Amino acid sequence: MPQMPRRKVTEETDFGSVEYHATGAGDHVIALLHGAATGPDALSGLAAALAGPSRSVIVIALHGYGSSYVHKAGDIVAAHRKIAAWVLARFDASSMTLFGHSMGGLVALATALETPIARLVLYEPIVLEALDRTDVRDREALRWDRAIVDAMVSASARGEAARALPAFVEAWNECEWEQLPASLRAKLLANADAFAAEAHAVSYAKLPTLLAPPVDPIAPTLILQGSESPVASKRITGRLFEHLENSRREIIDGVGHMAPVMAPDTIAKAINRFIA
Repeated sequence: MPQMPRRKVTEETDFGSVEYHATGAGDHVIALLHGAATGPDALSGLAAALAGPSRSVIVIALHGYGSSYVHKAGDIVAAHRKIAAWVLARFDASSMTLFGHSMGGLVALATALETPIARLVLYEPIVLEALDRTDVRDREALRWDRAIVDAMVSASARGEAARALPAFVEAWNECEWEQLPASLRAKLLANADAFAAEAHAVSYAKLPTLLAPPVDPIAPTLILQGSESPVASKRITGRLFEHLENSRREIIDGVGHMAPVMAPDTIAKAINRFIA
């Protein structure tokens, strides 16, 4: 099947600008939220795999990506959530499937806790608040993430964020820094300070409603986990499965944390099975 055309749209709101990329047609909308440091283009393959004549896919640019920008943003995660909430209001959230990858998964879950949607799909969301501080393995997962993030933030304060960035990228991605395309490495390095601030905001984000499980079903929820991903993500998705009553967890063999970007057809098949 030939790839469907994609439209890039920017709309002005009372809080700033929102950019989104639309593919496909139809009443069933799937909204995709990207991870940190990637942007909406990273999910173009997943959008193409999911779109169809009876289905629209909206890839949202979060705050600071593309032309999306929240005035007086303050907290970065709160700014991302404002954009996601606007998209749910702009389209028919009651019949929408909301997908979030990594940081986007955190934003998707936080948004779904406040706005009714039809379905929620989370691919390894960075929701460290879900971890049980009394469990030694959860505490180790938390320390692992915080050590990487804090090192990058400290380096940024010294004007050396670019030197700490490769370690973070390699920890959360299934490839070495030097294996990334030179153009992508250059883009990441150019935005190293902003990425350090965003990673810190995500790592320390609070979702108090997750502290007293089980959470009343916000929507039927699919939690996706790569078999080759960091232990921290496995601890998070396991805890979320316990917290969210109306959820199921699926482990996908042979893929890692960046599967929505690197293996979009595989992730699209899992999403389609869930929707069906």
